[in-house]
Amino acid sequence: MVSRVAIYTRVSTEEQTKGYSLQVQEECLVEFVRRNGWEIYAPPECSAYVDDGYSAGTTRRPAFQRLLRDAKEKRFELVLVYKLDRFARSQRDLLNVIADLESW
Repeated sequence: MVSRVAIYTRVSTEEQTKGYSLQVQEECLVEFVRRNGWEIYAPPECSAYVDDGYSAGTTRRPAFQRLLRDAKEKRFELVLVYKLDRFARSQRDLLNVIADLESW
């Protein structure tokens, strides 16, 4: 059963902020969480895991790495993203991370 979820948002370029700004991503996800009656787990310094200016071509993103560490420590049950490409670009990275998340 899901009770706590983590929100992950990302933009890599200024151009992306026009359609998928960090604020738009977070607002949509927070509304989804609210409608489902879940609680948001957030790192102490902010309300979500946010990588501003980082490409999803690598998993070496600061907030993404914090998210994975917290997932391994079982601080939440589910990760929400606005679009899958906000999370990963490489299918290999995506499948590896999903496998890690499921195992934790």
